[in-house]
Amino acid sequence: MVSGAQEARPGLGEAIAYLREGDVLVVVKLDRLGRTLKHLIATIEELNDRGIGFKSLNDGIDTTTSTGNLIFHVI
Repeated sequence: MVSGAQEARPGLGEAIAYLREGDVLVVVKLDRLGRTLKHLIATIEELNDRGIGFKSLNDGIDTTTSTGNLIFHVI
């Protein structure tokens, strides 16, 4: 397992590069994706711009639904 606190995370970069429009990136917790809130928001916005959904299992965020997208933006 790779910590979200590490600066370089090649596995995450490869996974994001592999994703295509219509795919969904699923993580266990938000801290698995972003080092900071700013980085997390930027990453999810990048995914959204590419037509890729995002789900965080423990945090109940699912940007593939209108409710989940709203919850993410409220956070």
